[in-house]
Amino acid sequence: MKKTHKINTQIAEHFNWGTHCDGWFLANNPNLCILQEKMPAGTMEEKHYHEKTWQFFFIISGTATMEIDNVQHLLGALDGIEVQPQVPHKIVNNTNQDLVFIVVSTPNHKLDRVNVGNHTQEKQIEIKSLMDCKEHIPQLAELWYEEISRHWAPNASIEKAKQKLNEHLNDNKTPMALVALQNKKPIGMACLRENDGIRPGISPWLGSLVVHPKHRGQAIGEMLIDAIKSQAKALNYPVLYLLAFDPTIPNWYTRLGWQFIGTDELFGHPVAVMSISL
Repeated sequence: MKKTHKINTQIAEHFNWGTHCDGWFLANNPNLCILQEKMPAGTMEEKHYHEKTWQFFFIISGTATMEIDNVQHLLGALDGIEVQPQVPHKIVNNTNQDLVFIVVSTPNHKLDRVNVGNHTQEKQIEIKSLMDCKEHIPQLAELWYEEISRHWAPNASIEKAKQKLNEHLNDNKTPMALVALQNKKPIGMACLRENDGIRPGISPWLGSLVVHPKHRGQAIGEMLIDAIKSQAKALNYPVLYLLAFDPTIPNWYTRLGWQFIGTDELFGHPVAVMSISL
């Protein structure tokens, strides 16, 4: 059982978003996310919706303009408002003072956010759990096989890839898989596993990160990595690991903050082993 402890913005994990906006994770697990956020004067978030997530916004200080389904609501300190799944919304600070508020999301909103502001439908990228889009397993298995396993794993096949992906149909435990979708079609994926074939004494592992060649260069790989990191952290892992067959890949991961920790061997091929703190 996880030990209960006090949390506040002095000790919570901090992140930046938008234009000089701040956020702090007061709670973060696959079923619940509670954020405290601060928006400077004149800032706004991008309009978006969540496919399955219910949210509640509670204003601590300042005044918010909350646009929900194209209707504006003015919220002052100690006011709150809920947002149902699939309803477009955004929060705006039209004042000359900071806006501070709490956002409660259940389940964790990171996996089902869809931006609808100035983006065209063709550019929208969603990151979803494989559990919620398992109908795409055949296409993902083919992508996995063509881009990864047939090059490195002995006796690889699309059928074996399908079987492996069916083992990843979990939302809040390993192994799990996250899928990148564009226009509801799978274009990439990444997995979180206890072990990825080497060094059984350490876990978990980012594995099977793959993006369709036609969709590379859009930071989709980075989006998948960030989503896997969030899931690993929500499961209380302090460090995430990966292995790389391709000798050119570690340089890319290094630019994303990963550290090289050694070499190993898998299926007769040398692999680089890397880690990142969560």
